[in-house]
Amino acid sequence: MEDATAQLAYVALLSGTPVLDNLVRGADPKAAAQDFWEDLDDSKAVSKSSAMRLLSGDSPAARALGRVREFLGSSADPGSTCVFHPLRPLGLLVQQENKGFDQWAYGVKALSDGETPFPGRSQPTGLADMRKSLITALNAISVIDPWKYLAQVQNELETYTWCVPADPGNPNCTESLYDRARTLCAVAGCLYQTREDQDQPFLLVVGDFAGIQKYIYGIPHRLQHETENAKGSARALRGRSLRVRLITEDVASHLLVETGFPLANRILTAGGRLYLLLPNTESVANTVKRAEQRLGDWSLKKTNGELRFALSITPTSVASFHEAQRRANEDLDERTTAPLKQVLVGGGWEVSRFEGQQRDIRDEFKPDALLGSEIPRCTAACLIPDVTSDHLPFSKLELTNDQTHREEARIVLRWPGDKDPVGVRARVARYVPRNGSELLTFDEMAEKALGRQMLGFLKADIDDLGFIFGSALANIKTASPLSSLVTLSRALESFAAGFVDELVAERFPQIYVVYAGGDDMFLVGPWDQTLQFAIAVQQKFVEFMAGNKHWGISVGISMAVSGTGILQAEADAEKLLKRAKRSPGKNSLAVFDLVLGWKEARAGIEQGKRLLGWLQNDVLSVGQVRRHMEYTQMAMQYLDLLTKRQSAAQNPEAMRKLVRQFAYDREPYPLRFVYLLENDLRRNWGRGRKHKLNAEQSAALDWAAQLLKLDLAPANDRILACEYALTANRKKREE
Repeated sequence: MEDATAQLAYVALLSGTPVLDNLVRGADPKAAAQDFWEDLDDSKAVSKSSAMRLLSGDSPAARALGRVREFLGSSADPGSTCVFHPLRPLGLLVQQENKGFDQWAYGVKALSDGETPFPGRSQPTGLADMRKSLITALNAISVIDPWKYLAQVQNELETYTWCVPADPGNPNCTESLYDRARTLCAVAGCLYQTREDQDQPFLLVVGDFAGIQKYIYGIPHRLQHETENAKGSARALRGRSLRVRLITEDVASHLLVETGFPLANRILTAGGRLYLLLPNTESVANTVKRAEQRLGDWSLKKTNGELRFALSITPTSVASFHEAQRRANEDLDERTTAPLKQVLVGGGWEVSRFEGQQRDIRDEFKPDALLGSEIPRCTAACLIPDVTSDHLPFSKLELTNDQTHREEARIVLRWPGDKDPVGVRARVARYVPRNGSELLTFDEMAEKALGRQMLGFLKADIDDLGFIFGSALANIKTASPLSSLVTLSRALESFAAGFVDELVAERFPQIYVVYAGGDDMFLVGPWDQTLQFAIAVQQKFVEFMAGNKHWGISVGISMAVSGTGILQAEADAEKLLKRAKRSPGKNSLAVFDLVLGWKEARAGIEQGKRLLGWLQNDVLSVGQVRRHMEYTQMAMQYLDLLTKRQSAAQNPEAMRKLVRQFAYDREPYPLRFVYLLENDLRRNWGRGRKHKLNAEQSAALDWAAQLLKLDLAPANDRILACEYALTANRKKREE
């Protein structure tokens, strides 16, 4: 990394920190900047004095830093007011006209490893302590390599300035000082390396996977259930999930080191997708093209072309960043239709590239199983430059829980619990259910289920994130689209990869987090725990977004016995997830062939628990519950029929009259539920002799009789309740 680029990045990263002095001491911006820099020690990696000389006068570096305002607008202004408004929640980034959000804010506190900040209603305090702690942490960095030093500076900035608003005088600021510093650093570095008259001085480098699901979940069915391989296949699944996550980090860090730019130019690495902001120069473009060639070669050698990673290069300016995103995504879509072009030689396939020695299929999964077994025991991943390694395209991978391999690594990704300060904070979902020192197999997880020994395969996805990353962020007025993307991607990764792992470990310890990151997740566990987890994660997501109704999360859960191949179960869960996302308003749960809103789902599970209690206490029989579920399904069919034929009827009284008219005039088949249910209630539920029923029997009768109300509100929650109770009540001998 060139000294001038490193020095510019150093100053750019810390250019916003005088805001702390301004707020704490009430100084003017120039005096505050001088105070902050005077308290910093000189570093062996990046000289403070040299950096200040580089930026003095009318130097190219000084002009590049000054031009940032031109590209980022007012969001690049560090502010000059002593007024402090707290940092507002991420949920404000979309549809800011919602009322009541001004009551939500982030408190001022240092970010601990593994912590996912949630907004609250308390007033932030402690700015003076944050400034002092940041100075101490920056002066304690002893790394000599400039690239690693800047990564460490960025890490400390996140710790102490994630909660400080970049514009304290703005009561609706959702951009943190940390995210503004990253954006400013990335933009200034690119401007320094390009001509001042260049209309599009940036290259947006976007990378994405193809074949990821088949690669991760394609462990042969028979290997999952052979006794000697059951635990190994679970480890292999875990190892492959981590490997895919680390490939993105490997590609990003390799490109940044090769082009000589700091970690701040990494805009996003999450969910298998990569965004880098680099200068629009020929040398950078050639570096990216060489990296794509290497990725193709590695894909053929390691995965037989199954897992493919495409890279797109799109020239842009900050003002046209949203349009560049659209063009980059279109380019990636086109590349996925013609994968691995480098194997085309002379107009035809070079067959020798695919010919290799036959291997036992078990050997193919041994490295992944070994990696999966090491994950829970280690606290950091070291990516060591080595293009001859099979571990990753550009690196050898070493997991560690001490100082081993850290010095030789290009980048060290520190996970929660890591005690060594050297490295970059990373959030990786690592939780696995265990029995002592051994991982639970899928068969053992199924045995933990309530009632029927069955697994739930859960897939979740944040709704409309493509729109939010694109059109919605482009309309944000309190920050640039680029800075908003930085803020949003960091926060969502914190929730998916950080909080989800923590939630599972604390409340759902039998669930296996296969993958969680970016905007989606895939988990496997006892069917009842996955259902409860879905409810819990949706409620916490609402809290994370400060109750903003414009954010939603959809979930699909497929139920299957433990002997089901995970690739098939994942595909079934994906189909259900798509059904949930096709429902009006999205933000839904698809399970048991039902699609429910979250309010319905919560009500259905609570009713299901109540029904289960009646079954276990012999208040009801399985037959009664089964018949009631059938009647409810008939009622739903009738409601659907009625809605289609009489869509004009809008009020309950008109609806009741229409129901009676259909009952007497046509009697459509589904309406038979009325007299079938009435007959069942009299013969088997005690209707007509309620005075002879005990309290529980009377409550059960009242619950069942509610279906006879002729306003016929949708009753998916009632069907879910029956499915839940019947599945939870299933005895082993009934399997």
